[in-house]
Amino acid sequence: MKKLKFRKVLIVVVLLVLAAGIAYSIQSPEKPPEYLTAKVERTEIENSVLASGVLQGIKQVDVGAQVSGQLKSLKVNLGDKVKQGQWLAEIDPVVLQNTLRQSQVNEQNLIAQKDAAVAQLKDAKAIYQRYKQLRADDAISQKDFDTAQSDFEVRSANLRSLEAQVRDARIQIETARINLGYTRIVAPISGDVVG
Repeated sequence: MKKLKFRKVLIVVVLLVLAAGIAYSIQSPEKPPEYLTAKVERTEIENSVLASGVLQGIKQVDVGAQVSGQLKSLKVNLGDKVKQGQWLAEIDPVVLQNTLRQSQVNEQNLIAQKDAAVAQLKDAKAIYQRYKQLRADDAISQKDFDTAQSDFEVRSANLRSLEAQVRDARIQIETARINLGYTRIVAPISGDVVG
């Protein structure tokens, strides 16, 4: 019986030691915190922000040509500074110069046709006036009078048509001159040349 009593006491002692160890570990403070410290110094405070982004200009203008053609020369490079009105590039003007010349020749041809039509109208008007007088005196047939009147009206309409064609030719000349001016590409604003 003594052995049994001794075992019970031993078990109780072991349990008490374990309980005391657990209680101590729960109540014991953790490792004290470590603090980083520095010696106080007088310096200037730097306020900076690190960021990434894309820079864009306040104004960005896409420059292009109003006429098509082969680029004859490029007067600037990427990164160059340019001023408003500065010459940037030139499109080969030969085709547009020829268009202008052709329009001028067309106008001259139409003016010559108009001058001939004026002379023909003058002649047709004189015949019509004479036939009108003769018809009043019943000296010519109605058919001859109608033919003279019709010829006068046709020549008058032909002259008006040629005058309209001359005006159109002048518009074509002005358009060709404007297009020829567009072969020279200039900077619309001052700034830097970018991609």
